[in-house]
Amino acid sequence: MPPIIENDRLRVWFAHLDDSEFEAVLSKIRRNPLLRTVDLRGNSIGPDRAKVLAHTLRYAPLLKRLSLRHNPLVEHDDISGFEAICDALGTHNTLEELDLKATGLTGVAMEPIRRLLTQNRSIRFLDMEENALNEDGVAAVMGGIEANERLIECRLSNGNVGSMKGKMMKGTDCPSETVNTVTVEDRSVNDRLARCLNRLSMRLQEERRCVMNKKAKASAVERGIALRLSHLEEERSAVLETLRLMQTQLEALRQSSSDHITDEKVYLEDSAREIEDIRTRITKAELANDATRRQLHTLLAEKADCEIDIYKHKGYVAEVEKENALLEEKVRELRTDLAKVMRPKGRIK
Repeated sequence: MPPIIENDRLRVWFAHLDDSEFEAVLSKIRRNPLLRTVDLRGNSIGPDRAKVLAHTLRYAPLLKRLSLRHNPLVEHDDISGFEAICDALGTHNTLEELDLKATGLTGVAMEPIRRLLTQNRSIRFLDMEENALNEDGVAAVMGGIEANERLIECRLSNGNVGSMKGKMMKGTDCPSETVNTVTVEDRSVNDRLARCLNRLSMRLQEERRCVMNKKAKASAVERGIALRLSHLEEERSAVLETLRLMQTQLEALRQSSSDHITDEKVYLEDSAREIEDIRTRITKAELANDATRRQLHTLLAEKADCEIDIYKHKGYVAEVEKENALLEEKVRELRTDLAKVMRPKGRIK
């Protein structure tokens, strides 16, 4: 089976690679430094191949997930290859998941695991199921867990019987995701297991609480943005209504100025000049009104952006209010000018 590379993942399952095929896989790893997942389950990786793989893993500095399950990493208590892998992974500060299920591990291989957990504080998931660990090996693992505050889940069951009893541990407060370990005859080791599993449980529960708090904060922010958008919509409607009233008043001023023109020639000429001036100002006011309308339409189109930056809308609303104030000032000036025009003048007898 050829190596399968998808984006940043390399997967070769149960191919039972020969030497040339195994070297091809290692070459893929060396040429892809952006790999985040390497899954080599079931490929006859023994102690000698494990040493070569350990050296190759140094070419994957971004590695987050490594699965070596169903490979005989330890044979006849030869832990040299497995120890080399643990030493290589000790410097991978991005590694989060390590799958060593059914890899022939024994109690003597747990000291490298303890060192790995002590050195590498990024590991969050460790699976060592179906390995014949003894009490000393489990105690070594517990020592590593106690030194690693990031580890959330450590699986040791299903085959780790060694010198242990076959009963599941009792009296530990562990969620379903945290796999319980078996009870041992040595009560001190049993108590140590309970403390470590309880610690893993508390870490997982604390992480869940943090996620729920973040979700609650996000919901509160979303509700606040929706409320602010509602207020902005109300303010926009009020501004549009004010502009409509101003337009009506301007039309009324035009009609009123036309109705009050008299037949007197001198008065008509004077009034015509003043009315022309008023019309010019009204035109300017209408242009300003149109500009304000365009700005309001722009604000309406950008309402969706309020979810990103609500303060941006505050600036737009302030700008519209400023322009409305200027328009109101202009209208007051026009009313004053019109009042002057409408003031009756003495007739010439």
